[in-house]
Amino acid sequence: MKAAIALTLSLGLAGAALAQAPAVTAPAHPVQDFASIDANKDGKISLSEVDSNGSLKSEFASLDADRDTYLTPTEYSKYKGVKPDMAKPKSEIETPKAE
Repeated sequence: MKAAIALTLSLGLAGAALAQAPAVTAPAHPVQDFASIDANKDGKISLSEVDSNGSLKSEFASLDADRDTYLTPTEYSKYKGVKPDMAKPKSEIETPKAE
């Protein structure tokens, strides 16, 4: 009987903890790779190229370390959620070779 009560209390506490877990929401704009944002393929991202991405646009100034009004692949790599391969310009992306 004590074991049944202990089990019931344990399950009840676990359920309460799960019910209070914060909801995970997707970012408003999924993180894109550098090449897909660099519309004119000049190897840098301008503010006009991020107009449709509010999250990146709002962080643009803080990411632009040298204040030249462009994001380089290195500067873009500091953006939250960017994985190293996502910060490569199109010229550095390897394309599979036909055999």
